[in-house]
Amino acid sequence: MTLEFTDAQKHALTCFGKPYPTDPDVRNWPIKDRNELFFSYDLITIFMAANTAFGIVFGEVCVVSKYALAAVSQTFAEHLLQNPNLDTFTFDVGRMDNLLQQEHEKAINALNTWLINLSTPNITDLQAPTFYSEVSLRHIARQLGMRSYLTDRTDTFIRDAQTHPLQPWQITELLYASSIEVNAPYPIIMEDDPLLGYIVQKMSERKNSLRDHEKEKMNKWLEQEENKALASAMRRLEEGR
Repeated sequence: MTLEFTDAQKHALTCFGKPYPTDPDVRNWPIKDRNELFFSYDLITIFMAANTAFGIVFGEVCVVSKYALAAVSQTFAEHLLQNPNLDTFTFDVGRMDNLLQQEHEKAINALNTWLINLSTPNITDLQAPTFYSEVSLRHIARQLGMRSYLTDRTDTFIRDAQTHPLQPWQITELLYASSIEVNAPYPIIMEDDPLLGYIVQKMSERKNSLRDHEKEKMNKWLEQEENKALASAMRRLEEGR
C-alpha cells in the first residue's frame, strides 16, 4: 500500500511550525527532521478503553509526541484537525478479559517505543513481544490508519503461520484484530487484507484435506459468531468469486 499524507496530516505538520520533508514515510526522513518532530514538547496522553465483564474500563498507558503521532497516523491527524487543543487520546481495544489488559498495554507501549526509535538511526519494525500483544498492536494500528506500517508484521504473521500452523483461537483473535469496526459482534474484514487472504487460502486447503468427521468439526467452528467473516470469505473462495 502506497503511503500518502492526508490533508489533515499536512495541516498538523504545518502547525508544528517547522519545514518537513514531503516523503510521507517518516522512516525515510533525515534524522534531524525526525528528532525535531519526535522530541517536541507538544505531548498527548494515551488512554486505553476496553469492554470487560465489569463494564467499560479506562487506564492511562503512556505519553507521546502529538505531532509525531499525527505524522504516522491518518486517524489521529483527523482528530487533531477537529480539536487542535487535544491533549488525550483513547484506544478502544474492544473486548478484553482480565488477563489481557497487560497484553494491550504492551501493544501501546510497543507503539510508543517504535515512535521513539523513529528519532534514532536504529529504526525498528512495528512489533510487540507476544502473540496477544502483536494482535492488539495490529488492531490499534488499524484504528490509527497506520495500515502501511503494518506490512512487516503481516509478513511475520504469515511466516509464523507457515512454520507453526495457527490454532483456531489464534485465527479468531487475528480476525478480531483486523476488524475495521472495533466492537462489532463479529469481525468485519477489509477484502484486500493480505493476512485474511492467506488465512482463507490455507483454511480452505486444510478443509479440503480433512476427512468427513473432521470437516464437520471445522464447519461447526466456522459457524460460531466470531468466525463469520472467515466462513464467508472461504465460501467466496470455494465458489470462485
